[in-house]
Amino acid sequence: SAMSDEILDIFGRPELGKGSKVAKETNLKVDAGSLDAKTFSNFHGNMLPDEDRMLQFVRRLHGHVAEVTCIKASSAFGIVVSGSSDGRVLVHRLDDGQLVRCLLQPKYELGPNDLSVNMSISHIEFGPISGHILVVASNGKFSVFSINGDLITQRLFSETVTAIEVLSRFSGDEIVAVGDITGKITLVYLHDLTELDSIVVNTGVPIRCITLAPDQVALLAGDEKGRLIEVQPKCTKKTVK
Repeated sequence: SAMSDEILDIFGRPELGKGSKVAKETNLKVDAGSLDAKTFSNFHGNMLPDEDRMLQFVRRLHGHVAEVTCIKASSAFGIVVSGSSDGRVLVHRLDDGQLVRCLLQPKYELGPNDLSVNMSISHIEFGPISGHILVVASNGKFSVFSINGDLITQRLFSETVTAIEVLSRFSGDEIVAVGDITGKITLVYLHDLTELDSIVVNTGVPIRCITLAPDQVALLAGDEKGRLIEVQPKCTKKTVK
């Protein structure tokens, strides 16, 4: 299909984010201590034989040298994106585990045109339609990349982000629901991170999780005090019967 051909072309060579160095020239360190299937089996010598196990080792994806703090895979786009505590964000192919590109690098490894947030990565999400990659750092800095690895936009949220969910579509757009430490839920457009709506559901009580209700017109949020709250975005009110 056209989409499949496009994806194959996009990921045909290992590149870093726009303005960065190619992976083979990079300061990106590769862990030489590969954990292969035989080594993995030795770790579990007293367990069931390989053929009787439900879980089988496949491969190890290389590139991170610090604690991996979040990971998100997209079967639709055939990639897995991961972030680590030093601020590095990597894109690998799902089918063979090959490194495609580095979206963000630690500050201490930056070249003149490289991108960095210099903070641990806390969340990674995909736009279900566009394939845009949303990366959130622990300091509240949001970065949106295209499926090609180009930086689209960035925004710094003033409050600590405690929950995030990319919604299907409201009014024809991909929307990000952001919960923060103050008890506020903010809706922003994924493509440019401009604010669509916001509401404080419980002052001073952090939002810990957000999801979209099955009817597609309401959000459900859980807070730190054990409350489950239903919120209806203004842009969906006209669809409620």
